[in-house]
Amino acid sequence: NPFDERLEGLSDSCVTLIKSLLQPDPAKRMTSDEFRRHAWVQGLTASWDTMTDSDRKLEAYWQRRFRGEILRKYAKATSKTNDGSLSDDNLRDIFLSMDLDGNGTLEPEEILVALRGLGVKAEDISQIMKCIDLDGDGTVKYDEFRTIMRKQFDDGEGVKVSRRQQRFRTKILQKFTGSTADAALPEQSLKKIFHTIDLDGNGVLDAHEIRVVLRSVGVDEKDISQ
Repeated sequence: NPFDERLEGLSDSCVTLIKSLLQPDPAKRMTSDEFRRHAWVQGLTASWDTMTDSDRKLEAYWQRRFRGEILRKYAKATSKTNDGSLSDDNLRDIFLSMDLDGNGTLEPEEILVALRGLGVKAEDISQIMKCIDLDGDGTVKYDEFRTIMRKQFDDGEGVKVSRRQQRFRTKILQKFTGSTADAALPEQSLKKIFHTIDLDGNGVLDAHEIRVVLRSVGVDEKDISQ
């Protein structure tokens, strides 16, 4: 659909012009002479107001488009739940499925392969790639992929974290910060929490250490195993 939210903020005259230019019937399509004489092209109906955050809105559009297409292709086969949530393991599985050469990054060719089968046009894929390559290095790493998939846009939340992951996060926050607010913590604070849970100091949280910390906040054994 060419007449989507990308037209938001444009004047009625501009929208009418775009629709006339995109008329599929050549006999009804605007001619070059009609275009030249159109009121908007002449500046008679054009708005002088700046579209607020237009670059950010366009970037968000392409990021949403990417997320929607990826979920349409992979999510149903990946998720083990019925609530629309995906765990980080689910997201990593999707990423690895797209990473055809297994080098840990998604190159433009791999994005093209993933999206082309869904009917996404090549020029749209090019725009998507620019908007999901957050650090501009020409590839998409897992952290960038995860950020896009979890990102909350103006029209709603990103892909939900699975309920068990959310409960674990809430319990850890409650124990170590005194709050259940799901706010981003500084990296230094996260490291401090991790090292506190890591009882043997080997840099890895094993099942025993997870069990100890969750028991301390009242989680029962069955839920801990899950």
